[in-house]
Amino acid sequence: MPYLSGKSYLALVLLLLVVALYPSRVLCAPATVIRIARLEDGRNRLISSIRKNGGRVTLFAKPETLFPLLVSSIPDDLKSCLVVIPSTNRITPEIALALRELMGYENVPETIREAFKLTDGVFEGKISGREFRFVALPDLPIQAKPVAVLIETSFLAGIFENEVKSPIVVETKRLFLTLQNRKVLAGEILWLDDSSRPDYPFDFAFLYPLFREMVSNPDAFIEKVPEKWDLLSEADHFRFFQQNEEAYGKYRQYLDLEPGDPSACLKIAYMAASESEAELALTWLDRAISLNSDYRRVFPDFERYFSAKGTPAGAELIRKAFDNGASGVK
Repeated sequence: MPYLSGKSYLALVLLLLVVALYPSRVLCAPATVIRIARLEDGRNRLISSIRKNGGRVTLFAKPETLFPLLVSSIPDDLKSCLVVIPSTNRITPEIALALRELMGYENVPETIREAFKLTDGVFEGKISGREFRFVALPDLPIQAKPVAVLIETSFLAGIFENEVKSPIVVETKRLFLTLQNRKVLAGEILWLDDSSRPDYPFDFAFLYPLFREMVSNPDAFIEKVPEKWDLLSEADHFRFFQQNEEAYGKYRQYLDLEPGDPSACLKIAYMAASESEAELALTWLDRAISLNSDYRRVFPDFERYFSAKGTPAGAELIRKAFDNGASGVK
């Protein structure tokens, strides 16, 4: 062993001490979260990431997302695919049956599909010789090797479907810690946030910036969440319990700090509609559209709501705005 001066020896001891106490911070490159705005762009980026990670991919997505991303034209670089299902329970025979039916996707010829079987809560088989495994989030294994990772907005929305709607920030943090503990958070994380898809959960547009912030600055979420996310949690809590006045104030404070979030504008529009305030609802719908034009798709929902509520004037106002191409310029 080469001779070390006193200072060099002390520096080496300190480095080893830091590595021992904070191994993840020293040995692992920080992850980056990259937003994919359209599904068709996501496939190309995902294939590139698969190539860099030895042919393995872990998808946190609806099973339906698997097919346009990979199965309809399986890339040569793919060796194995782990699909994590947004379920609080293990995969049951009923879930496995539903997945088996999805394997009948029109772009997957029967001849290339080998038998899938359910064993200990894992549904697995092969498509074109590549391994595909489906697991529920609690059964997510520790990643022994680097993998390409893609997370879909509706994945977390799916986890949250049966929860009280107040602790969404807490649920996101729980997902972040789960991925961190299972050694998933390394390198490049692709986040599919395609609001043009018909099943996109508009209420959850904030999930991408929230998760990105958790990954880039996890220390800020250790004891309490940053102010804007705390405001959002409180606003969602009040809205869930129909305390609209309190919710409105919190959403306005949140939007002062995060003005680019269309989902908060949509929630205010929902509250206005619940109080038969069609003009106010339209104002906030317009603001949501100015931030993301895909939000125009919710107009028919508001028209139907006002009609069912016995407010034809409100329904007509929304319909005319939609027909005239409301664009969020108010």
